[in-house]
Amino acid sequence: MGFFSSAKLREGERNQKLNTYNVLVLCMLAPASLTYGYSASIIATTLGQPSFLQYFGLLTASNASSIFGATGGLFFAGATIGPLLLPWFADKYGRKYSIGFALLLDLIAFAVQAGSTHIAEFLAFRFVAGAGSFMTLAAVPKHADGAMQAAHE
Repeated sequence: MGFFSSAKLREGERNQKLNTYNVLVLCMLAPASLTYGYSASIIATTLGQPSFLQYFGLLTASNASSIFGATGGLFFAGATIGPLLLPWFADKYGRKYSIGFALLLDLIAFAVQAGSTHIAEFLAFRFVAGAGSFMTLAAVPKHADGAMQAAHE
């Protein structure tokens, strides 16, 4: 008898509640954790792209090294604030909505960063990306753990 079988249990078999819904939830949650890893790591190659540097005028800017530092600093400042807001948001709206909110923040931040026309806009949404990414990183394992515990009770 497999996880998805609805057949009656035979003697000595355990009743596991891993159903299609739980598997779908886990399949949707797993890629959500990638938002942190991608967002945190892609900036290294982005800051090395000549087209990025030229577009924002960082090749000749006197404060280019400060801006490079700000891209990482603002991301991790958001990474500090986002998870601090997560418990309040999850208590008020629930775990599912807190993950949805974090992913919505990520989506907006990634879209605005991709379409930024000024470096200040890019930097501001690096902060938002950090908040959303780390909220996702904090919320997803908790929700996945809850789904798996329910499946094995």
